[in-house]
Amino acid sequence: MSDLYPLQRSVREILTEWLDTRPPIPNTFEGPPRVGNNEDYIFSNGRNQVRPQEDTVSAAVVPVYPPSPGISPLEFDPKKLKWGRRLDDQSSDNAVFEVTWDGQPFVMKVNRQTENDQNSRQDRHRAELNAYKRLLQSKLCDAGVVPQPYGYFHIWGQQHVGWLSHVNSFPYGDKRWLRDFTNPAEYPRAILFERIPNVARLPRDQFTRQNMFDLFDTVERIHREGIAHRDMEARNVLWNGNHFVIVDFDNAQLLPEGKHVSKSKNGKDLADMWQNFIFNKW
Repeated sequence: MSDLYPLQRSVREILTEWLDTRPPIPNTFEGPPRVGNNEDYIFSNGRNQVRPQEDTVSAAVVPVYPPSPGISPLEFDPKKLKWGRRLDDQSSDNAVFEVTWDGQPFVMKVNRQTENDQNSRQDRHRAELNAYKRLLQSKLCDAGVVPQPYGYFHIWGQQHVGWLSHVNSFPYGDKRWLRDFTNPAEYPRAILFERIPNVARLPRDQFTRQNMFDLFDTVERIHREGIAHRDMEARNVLWNGNHFVIVDFDNAQLLPEGKHVSKSKNGKDLADMWQNFIFNKW
């Protein structure tokens, strides 16, 4: 029985068995399975899953971490910020840019609280800060499993008097960087991350069998630290030429230190990632 997932066997054993049934094409992942075959839902079918009441049976325990301040707060200064190209697909509630801050290259993620967030009392910016505090404590940032954060700040809102002295840097309005942020009372919240060279999404038809194992091993390292990602879409799985990098933790949920992991929460990440990889456009 897996100590992280509601599975009767290890992830690697289940993956190996499934891959061994695919038509052999050397050095590549063999593509999507037969449509409609329930056995291909390998992390959510009855053959591999355990019963819900066994969620904590033989479950791993979340480590207890030394105190850490987390990501450092920064004071916003428009003179230090130079905008570059936008990196996201502009379909999400966040905006991601290449920028320079005080002359250094970074990736900047700007979070926007939506009406749904407000109704559900969800604060995605705070969730990401909390997740990265745990990721820093667990040394997963140092290991390259996730990007290294540099700092966070609140960008001045549209009505802030400071823009009177920085008119040319004003980011709001048509064809400007923060044109999607239309609420005049909102102060967009941003996090700076290291800019990883040559990072990109690895197309499914370029996956090898070893890539498959590496991807699930990478996600397992995050789950073992008591972090359920809860948004395992293809856009959040990047490849730097040597290993996978997982991004976008604004929907993450932390499990208490010193307590058992939730196999069901981790298992949903696993099943979602598998379904997006196999059955949907990756």
